[in-house]
Amino acid sequence: MTFTETEQYAKLLEQTLHYANNYIQTVGQRPAFPSEESIQALEAFKEELPVIGTEADSVLRSLHELASKGTTNVLGGRYFGFVYGGLFPVAHAAQWLVDTWNQNTALYMMSPAASKLEEICESWLV
Repeated sequence: MTFTETEQYAKLLEQTLHYANNYIQTVGQRPAFPSEESIQALEAFKEELPVIGTEADSVLRSLHELASKGTTNVLGGRYFGFVYGGLFPVAHAAQWLVDTWNQNTALYMMSPAASKLEEICESWLV
């Protein structure tokens, strides 16, 4: 990855952090289930497969401005639907970090860290 690509990547992650923080900070004001208008807005994503790619910041902006409003607010304390657990901030942050690592975890030689962490988690479950 070149310096310019690394710089662009960092800016993209900063934009993502901004959007994620905005989502977290507005959870208390969001309804438990999206409005019909928010659900209809998701139709904007329905398009033919583009011949050329879309700018990354545009994709993130669309997800933030349109898709986030169409989410079920399981974090806000007013959602009593399917119970599948909450979100611990440390688990969320750890998931973001390991997603960034982007490891193939099929074999030890592909990712010693992932393999060792999986081994530890398995021993906790036993």
